[in-house]
Amino acid sequence: MKKIKAMKSAKKRKNAKVIGMILGGLAGIVLILFVVWLIISKIGENSLYATGNAEGNGEIVNISYLSNEELADVMWRPGKVRYQGKVYEYNDKILTFLIMGVDKEGPLIATEEEAAGGQSDALFLALLNPETKSIDVLAVDRNLITTLTLPKMGENGEDAYTEGQITLQYGYGDGREGSCELTKETVSSTLYNLPIHGYAAIGYSAIPYLNDSVGGVEVTITKDVLGDTHWTEGERVVLYGHEAIIFIRYRDTTIFESARLRTMRQKEYLSAFVNQLFQQSKEDITLPIRLYQGVQEYIVTDLSADEILFLAEEVIDYNFSEVKIHTMPGETVQGEVYEEFYPNENELRELMLELYYTQVTETEE
Repeated sequence: MKKIKAMKSAKKRKNAKVIGMILGGLAGIVLILFVVWLIISKIGENSLYATGNAEGNGEIVNISYLSNEELADVMWRPGKVRYQGKVYEYNDKILTFLIMGVDKEGPLIATEEEAAGGQSDALFLALLNPETKSIDVLAVDRNLITTLTLPKMGENGEDAYTEGQITLQYGYGDGREGSCELTKETVSSTLYNLPIHGYAAIGYSAIPYLNDSVGGVEVTITKDVLGDTHWTEGERVVLYGHEAIIFIRYRDTTIFESARLRTMRQKEYLSAFVNQLFQQSKEDITLPIRLYQGVQEYIVTDLSADEILFLAEEVIDYNFSEVKIHTMPGETVQGEVYEEFYPNENELRELMLELYYTQVTETEE
């Protein structure tokens, strides 16, 4: 229990950050290289789609009155569901990636010291829809209260479990792949066992380099980020260097829901950065590779080279100027010490239907 208490109290007041996941690749100009690229990308596609979705049995399941546990058994399998009298069909072609902004200065290195790996204070799910060539982003509130896994912290060395803010889950791991896997599993289970096809975690020390590599990022200054800065509310500014860290990490903990206000800023920054990155990548296809090389020590990902090649091929025709960023529905309340976020389950499952399902008519059943 001492370990649990120490973990809960560790670094909770630190600020967060987020940055977009970087995907890219170089198209071959020699025919044989192009053929090899297609073969490898197909392997990557098969590898990514091997994650998750169980087979459906063809029945239309009414999910209107299912509990969260029951919903987890039927939500993410091929087929149709009925909700409040309407029928929806699941799109199992959508790929989902977890992006974590890690509250850790310097390279992301493995550690055995509790909480030393940082927290995943910024959590975003990126949804790639190959049919509409569109991207949706779901911001997961860092104060969301859920069941956390404590690896080998039980009395006999088994895993233990506790309720806490989802931001803490990363810190129970090793600061690298172990932390990412723990966070991925927790986010998935919180969203009814949502299939997550890959992850990327990035430390905030990489932000100035990434920000400046695309020529700075233009944002609107809001009241909650003013602090001791020279900015004024409503001002449009182009962020450079350390300014980018301030904009996406700063929050005044004396303001209620400061984390949620910060998430709104992060949403704006992420949308502007990603759009700028891919617009510039069309003119300079080497840009994503140079960015990755420049921040490699600050990134942890489970994507293999062939998967990245497939994604690079997949997203080339996507419309990045219309990325939709969604906020998890729910309510923030003041806990005994820290703010706690509780999702509105009805609105959350409706949002999941909106993102992953297509409404069909009765005649299409």
